[in-house]
Amino acid sequence: MTAFGLYQHQPISCPSSVTGDAGIFFLTLINTLFANQCELGSKDDYPVDAGAALVDNDVFDFIIIGAGTSGSTVASKLASNSTNKVLLLEAGGYPSPTSDIPAFHLSLQETIEDWQFHTEKSNNSCLGFKNGRCLIPSGRVLGGSSTINSMLYTRGGKHVYNAWLEEGNIGWAYQDVSPYFKKSEKLEAHELLTAKLYGTEGLLPLTRNRLHQPIRNTILDSAKELGYKVYNHETQIGFFEALQTIKKGVRQNAAKVFLGEYKSLPNLKVATEALVEKIIIDKDLKEANGVKVNIGDRTISLYAEKEVIVSAGAINSPKLLMLSGIGPREHLGSLGIDTIHDIKVGNNLKDHFMYPIFAVKVNESAMKYLSLNPTEELYRYFANREGILSTTGLNNLIGLVSTKNHSMDPNIKLGYTIIPRQDAFILTQYKRIFNLEEATFKSLADANKNSHLLLVHITLLDAKSRGQVMLKTKSPHDKPIVDPGYLSEEVDVEVLLQGIRIVEKQIETTSFRKLSAKQVHVDIPNCRKHKFKTDDYWKCAIRNVGTTGYHLVGTCKMGLSIDPHSVVDPLLKVHGVGKLRVVDTSVIPTNTYGELAAAAMMVGQKGAQLIMNGFDAIKHFRF
Repeated sequence: MTAFGLYQHQPISCPSSVTGDAGIFFLTLINTLFANQCELGSKDDYPVDAGAALVDNDVFDFIIIGAGTSGSTVASKLASNSTNKVLLLEAGGYPSPTSDIPAFHLSLQETIEDWQFHTEKSNNSCLGFKNGRCLIPSGRVLGGSSTINSMLYTRGGKHVYNAWLEEGNIGWAYQDVSPYFKKSEKLEAHELLTAKLYGTEGLLPLTRNRLHQPIRNTILDSAKELGYKVYNHETQIGFFEALQTIKKGVRQNAAKVFLGEYKSLPNLKVATEALVEKIIIDKDLKEANGVKVNIGDRTISLYAEKEVIVSAGAINSPKLLMLSGIGPREHLGSLGIDTIHDIKVGNNLKDHFMYPIFAVKVNESAMKYLSLNPTEELYRYFANREGILSTTGLNNLIGLVSTKNHSMDPNIKLGYTIIPRQDAFILTQYKRIFNLEEATFKSLADANKNSHLLLVHITLLDAKSRGQVMLKTKSPHDKPIVDPGYLSEEVDVEVLLQGIRIVEKQIETTSFRKLSAKQVHVDIPNCRKHKFKTDDYWKCAIRNVGTTGYHLVGTCKMGLSIDPHSVVDPLLKVHGVGKLRVVDTSVIPTNTYGELAAAAMMVGQKGAQLIMNGFDAIKHFRF
C-alpha cells in the first residue's frame, strides 16, 4: 500500500504545541504540518450538532430532511431570514479529513460516508460484477454526494431545461433557472470572468485545474483531428476543462459552503446521525405536520408549522415518502403500509450509464516530470495544499460528442483518467468501487505493469431505459430496492457502442500514435466467447461492466397533476398532500447533460425561493 492509502486508515492525531530551543526549526515544521492536517475535516467549518438538544414535540417553522447538496442549499437560504426557525436533519455525520483531499475522492465510496446502495440483479446489466450488482454511491454525510463526488461543476445543455418547460413545468426553462445557478456560484477562474457565464457573488468557489502533462494535449489534439472543437469553457458539444468545487487544494462541499456561512445563526439547527423514519401526516387534512426521527437511542417526534421539505436524494426521498404512506397503493399495501395518497413515487428513475474501463496503454512520453514519491507529495499537500493530492488529475477534461450526424445535442460524454505505470492505488480503487471481478482487474493491472494506462469513461447521456425505487420492507433501517432498468431498451446499447467506436477512432489519430497508444483487451469472463473489438464483444462488455454514471434523477418527478408519473408540481409541492415539498434531484424529470451537483444546488436555490415566495404571498394577502 502506498503512503496515500495508509493515510486514509491511520489518520495522525493532533498534538499540543511543541516548544523548546533545540531543533526549533524542525519542530516548527512538524507543528505546521500537524496543524495543517488538523484543518482538514474540521467540525468548525459546520454548524454545531444540535441533535442532543432536541426533545420530543419540539416545533420549528421548517424541517428539512437531508443535509446533502440540495438540502444544505435550501436550509441556508431559509435560515438567512431570521424569522424562520429551521431544523435540518442528516442521517450521516461530519465529513472526514479524507473527504477534503481531492485526489482521494474515489476512496470515499463504500465507506461510512456512503449509503452503499446497489442495484438488484438483472438479466440486462451489471452481469460481470461481483454478485451481479452495480454499486450506487450516495453521500451519507453532511454535504451528501457533494462530499464524496469528483467535484466537477457543469450545468448541462440549455435545451434539456427548456424541455422541462414544454412538459408544463412553468418557471423551469433555462432562462428561468440560470439566475439560480448564479446565486450559488463564485467564479474564481480568472480567465473566464470577462465572459460573464457564471456568477461571481455566490458562496460556492469555482476553480479550474489543468493537468500539465503531455497526455492532456494529446487528448485535445486528437479531438481536433476528429473535427471537434476545443473550448475554454463549458459548451453544448465539444471538449473543455470543467470547473471544479475545489479551493486552494481542498474540496468545497455544499454543507461547508452554505451551512458554514450561517453556522452561527440561532435560528438554524442541524442534527447529525438523525435518521427520519417517517413523515407525520394528518390523514384527515392530508397535510404534513412533522417527522418521526431516530437520534442515537431515542426516537422522537418533531413538528413543522409551515412545511416539511424532503431533500434526501433520488433514492431516499421516494423511500421516505413511501414509508409515510405516499406512493403506489398496491406496492404499499403489499408491505402493510396504509396509503394516504396513491401516486407513482419511485417510478421514472433515470441515470447516466457509463462504460468505465476502455483501457489504452501509452508510452513514457505521455507523462513527463512525474514525481510520485509519497513522502514528497504528502509534504507538498500538508505544507502548501499543492501537488497531485490537491487535484483530480485529468478528471475535469470532458468531451461531449454526438453519434448522430451534424447534431449539436450530445448523447455521449467522454472522461479520462491517467494511471501512472506500476500504480499501486488508483487501480485498486477502481476494483473496489466498480465491484470488478478478479480476472477483469488483473488484465488492467497487467497492462499497467510496463505502461501508463489511460482509462476512458464513455457515458450515455440520454438513456431511454428507466427504472424504479421500491421498498424492500417497511423498516426505515432497511435499504430500498434500486432497479435502475439499465439497458432494458436495446437502443441504449447501440448508442453506447457507437460512443466506443468514437473512442477507438480517437486513439488511432496521429496524436495518439505518437504515444504508441494500444488498446487493452480487458478480460471479462462472460465475454471470452466473443472476438475482441467486434460488436458482439462490446455489447457483451457493456452489459457486463457498464455501470452508473452517478446521476440518478426522476423518482419524485416534477410535472403537472395530469402527468401519471409526476409526484410534485412545478412549485415542488407533493401532489395531493399539503405542507410537503421535495427539493432535490429526485424532482428532475429528465437528466441534464451536466454534472448533477450543479443542478442539485440550482434546485435547492430555486426551491427555497419558491417556498419563501409562497409564504411572502400569504403574508401580503393577510395584511
